[in-house]
Formats: sequence, C-alpha cells, structure tokens
Amino acid sequence: MTASVNPLIPAAYDLAWSGTALALLVLAVVALISLARSAKQLSSGQALVWTLVVIFVPALGALAWLFIGRRAARPAAVAVDRG
Repeated sequence: MTASVNPLIPAAYDLAWSGTALALLVLAVVALISLARSAKQLSSGQALVWTLVVIFVPALGALAWLFIGRRAARPAAVAVDRG
C-alpha cells in the first residue's frame, strides 16, 4: 500500500499548520507553568479563571497571562521611608 497524497493541499501547508499548532501548544504550556508558579499571589478564584482562559482560549489567553496577568500577580513593592 502506498501513502495517499492529497493533490489539493500542498505538503508545505500541512507543515505550516502543524508548526503553528505546536507553537500554540508550547505557548499554552509555558503560560500554565508560569501561572502555577504565580498561584501563591493570586486568589483561588483568580487562578481558576486564568487557568480556564489559558486552556479554552489558547493563543489569546496565554498571551494575556504572560503580558498582563503576571504583572498583576506580582506583589507590590514595599516603599521604605529612609527619612
């Protein structure tokens, strides 16, 4: 038996979509690992919502966590009066 090749879809498209899917998967995994490390600074409700957003909206949710959510999860810097 020989492998069937679809003449309507070039192999380059298949490779491009596979690469895109892999990149989105890696981005989501990185965001979930970052979220797990920052979970102590978040309430349980916030952590749950961010996790669901990253899982169900992989590209936008992961990017939103990495660029917006991590900043909000950082503890505020303590001002020291050296007066």
